[in-house]
Amino acid sequence: MTKLVLPSKIEGSILAPPSKSQTIRAFVASLLAKGESVIINPSFCADALSALRAISFLGARIEKASLFDSTLLKIEGGFPQKNPIPSTGAVIACGESALALRLLAAVVSLQPNPVCLEAQGSLNFRPVDMIEIALNQLGGKCWSQSGYPPLWINGQIRPGRLIMEASRTSQLLSGLLFTLPLLPGSSEILAINLKSQPYIDLTLETLNYFGLRILVENKEGNYQFKIKGNQQYQPTQIKIEGDWSGAAFFIVAGALRGKIEILGLNPHSRQADRKILEVLQIAGGKFIWQGEKLIVESSKLYAFEYDAQDCPDLFPPLCVLALGCHGRSTIHGAGRLKIKESDRASALVKELTLIGAKIYQESDSLIIEGGKPKGGFFNAHGDHRLAMAGAIAGLISSQGIVIPGSEVVNKSFPDFFEQLKICGGKVI
Repeated sequence: MTKLVLPSKIEGSILAPPSKSQTIRAFVASLLAKGESVIINPSFCADALSALRAISFLGARIEKASLFDSTLLKIEGGFPQKNPIPSTGAVIACGESALALRLLAAVVSLQPNPVCLEAQGSLNFRPVDMIEIALNQLGGKCWSQSGYPPLWINGQIRPGRLIMEASRTSQLLSGLLFTLPLLPGSSEILAINLKSQPYIDLTLETLNYFGLRILVENKEGNYQFKIKGNQQYQPTQIKIEGDWSGAAFFIVAGALRGKIEILGLNPHSRQADRKILEVLQIAGGKFIWQGEKLIVESSKLYAFEYDAQDCPDLFPPLCVLALGCHGRSTIHGAGRLKIKESDRASALVKELTLIGAKIYQESDSLIIEGGKPKGGFFNAHGDHRLAMAGAIAGLISSQGIVIPGSEVVNKSFPDFFEQLKICGGKVI
């Protein structure tokens, strides 16, 4: 599917989509809880649906219901004791969700029978070697296809001490934090050079909802997690917050091209991409909170410098924001973008340059000159966040931007283009 986004003024109100990251974490915790949990306002994006199908395959019983204006899921868990994996093994499809694959790799290691975790699309090209290393060090048996999916796991992990390099991804660490408390002894993880630390905060918050406790100490930038064994997940009720990652694109749209009200965001959220407001403030942007309604209005913006290594999903909207700023902006931490859905830094430089922007990469940073892009074709490289960035760039372009393969937004924000139309975007 191809979309054309023409120069447009934004004015309107949208409801932020449910958080994909929080939803998938809640699904996995519900799988491990002995009893029925209730997830209010879950995401039904492609990645969340992949995770939901996976926990269903692992024995979770799922019932969909409604509560006033919210959708809720009732999930009865109990893995691995309830509905155990057959001794002959199982194959679990994770779709394109890296989070689902990395969380479930640790979870299925709670039992001894063989499991194959399969990937689709871009996930087949995202490394899993760090999972092999960690699970094998904990006594499991794990191997991959030359460091990439599929991933085979055949062996139960044991409690112990693990030192792991955590600069490439925090998702495996999250998986171990979900899993190790259930083992029959205490464990300890020392995470060296941890990046995306807010995502670990989100994991710990989810675990707390389900009754688990983990002690965390920050030792000169390295994080030590002390995990008591023999804990049990308690079934609970959890309401999923609005998604800051998806809302960030509309925040940028409002800051550049009019005024927008965004409902459903938690101003105190632990989601990493809440930091979009820090950058907007640095750039001189105008925004106010009215309860949980965020109002963003366009104003004169100035170049900014920001280290986004802990919130790598913000690079696409921040690059578009920089185009609307006076001067040269610098975003640090681009080295973390190579193993996303695309080689995101290179793709951003290439595609923004093709539509007339001035952007280049210098070591670990992206440098962007302010200035209206001309327009043209914007290849999303199969990356949902690039497709959304191209669309917001279309609002400030002089001729409009064409986005082939725009359906890739289904991965995290299925009705993105519909919401863009609702608030004034000219989308064809």
